[in-house]
Amino acid sequence: MSKAEREAFVHGFNGSTAFDVLTTTLVPPLIGVLLTQELFGASRSSRPSSRPMTAGMLVLRFTVEFAIVILPAVFLQMRLGLELDAAHARTGLLGLAFLIFFSLRLLKQVEKRDRIDVEMPSRKIVTLHRSAVSVLTYVAILAVDFRAFPREFCKCETEGYGLMDLGTGSFVFASGLCSPWSRGKGRSDKGLLRSFLKSLPLFVLGAVRCAATKGLDYQEHVSEYGTHWNFFFTLCAINILSEGLLGAGGEGGWSRRGGILLAFSVYQFALTQGLQKYVEREGRTSNIFDMNREGLLGTLGYLSLHVVAEFIGRVAFWRKDVEKWGKWEGGNVLTGVVVLAWVVFLLLTDDGCLNLAVSRRTTNAAYVAWAIAVNASLLLGLAAIVRPNEQSVMIFEAINRNGLVVFLIANLLTGAVNLSIDTLAVGNLTAIKIVAGYMGLVCGVAMVLDKFDLTIKL
Repeated sequence: MSKAEREAFVHGFNGSTAFDVLTTTLVPPLIGVLLTQELFGASRSSRPSSRPMTAGMLVLRFTVEFAIVILPAVFLQMRLGLELDAAHARTGLLGLAFLIFFSLRLLKQVEKRDRIDVEMPSRKIVTLHRSAVSVLTYVAILAVDFRAFPREFCKCETEGYGLMDLGTGSFVFASGLCSPWSRGKGRSDKGLLRSFLKSLPLFVLGAVRCAATKGLDYQEHVSEYGTHWNFFFTLCAINILSEGLLGAGGEGGWSRRGGILLAFSVYQFALTQGLQKYVEREGRTSNIFDMNREGLLGTLGYLSLHVVAEFIGRVAFWRKDVEKWGKWEGGNVLTGVVVLAWVVFLLLTDDGCLNLAVSRRTTNAAYVAWAIAVNASLLLGLAAIVRPNEQSVMIFEAINRNGLVVFLIANLLTGAVNLSIDTLAVGNLTAIKIVAGYMGLVCGVAMVLDKFDLTIKL
């Protein structure tokens, strides 16, 4: 299969619906967390007599979690390998999961728990969110190259609701949620040079990815970021600007972040005055800015998304006075954020006052509002079901510990699969087996690193 044919296979799509993407994003992790808590009960740290897990117990735990947490994400994104529409796939998976869930509750006769004096699990909720976003992304970056992956879930060429369009936005949101400023830690101002040096590994990864893609003649989606720009460059730019320009920690930084949102408002106005047509037009000149216009201009939108996530993290999760579950004001704040985000999204988009189309390519206000609404909804769902003294998803904890390394491994494996087989010639069920095996390897590496207490910082 030629490079041109592979590129054509992932180009020219207009996406699905906002509801379809929302449910595909929320259903697998929420069901997985519910089932994990029901199956494994109280956390080992809350049981003084608990013994360390043996290798056999660890393998069993990994197998069970993989079946109830990871496979649902694979099945739902790939529609179970059958000719099912989104509603049928969703309904079947939901029905099966809740049948198992309520059966387990009946068998265990779970006692009612008093949450009033239990510590609020901020870290646990944020960890689950970050890892859930990562897992959905790992599945999609390989699954998209198979015919079993619905084309409406691909990145949209200009505007629309594509599941894969949420990827970078969700990573940026997760980064802002637990940034040093969000947690009230770190220096008040690191400076651009110090921030660049800290982000240098991301820049190197971006440069290596760009060189490898060109050198191996690997398929590209140029309209995503541009000719040379990529995901790693975006993360690098966000890190440099958020910590170096806006300030990394302390009580300051509010006015600077407000300035970024004001600048983003000007950018959105410019988009409506013709800038959007410039970004989305066909063809590119030899000018380096024009060749990478999506990535360079879109950085302001992603930085604004990062700033809003910082605000959410600071007021809903990392406040110093948030100490008890029963007194958790952050829950009310988060509920308000979700409602406000969806109201703003509806006002901005096609059915609202401004009639804006969601555009990941320009990272416009409608896209930013959509990404905030979906991610805040996932956080609220997790906050509603997480029980502080019960076990978390071990695979999610492992992925969160070495998130960037695991993501890099997923990218390398994706490239290896694409260079090894003709993905377009593979049948649906075989495609699901390949993606499931790949996810098993990715999650397995994360678990091994965690088991040996290894944290690799990039």
